[in-house]
Amino acid sequence: MDRTYSCIQHLDERYIQINRDYMLLCNFSQVKAAILWMLEEAKDEWTSLTLDSFGPVASMWELDESTLTTAKSELLTSGYIEQHADGGTVEYQLNVSAVQQALDALDYSALEQMDAEMDVARLDVE
Repeated sequence: MDRTYSCIQHLDERYIQINRDYMLLCNFSQVKAAILWMLEEAKDEWTSLTLDSFGPVASMWELDESTLTTAKSELLTSGYIEQHADGGTVEYQLNVSAVQQALDALDYSALEQMDAEMDVARLDVE
């Protein structure tokens, strides 16, 4: 197993990346931001999104089926993801053009304000 991506040998090599612009796009919903990232990583492949897709993060976030279903539904409604049924399995794909258009239209001042608040919080801790 090639583990050259990290100096740590993880037992579970799966990970979830939370992009800051996805957080802003998803009103700071980690679950929805993570879904967008997972589908982005899948490229043009249709992907099933289950609790298992989140690996150990599901328990860390206390993610349940209801929360995941709601997040997928909201992303479908916004047009950021698409779904189809392959046999009996529902699969999802990123709507790249809709997501890119939404990201291009974002007001990033909210992220700058969040950064400033985090800097102040760090100062309070130190």
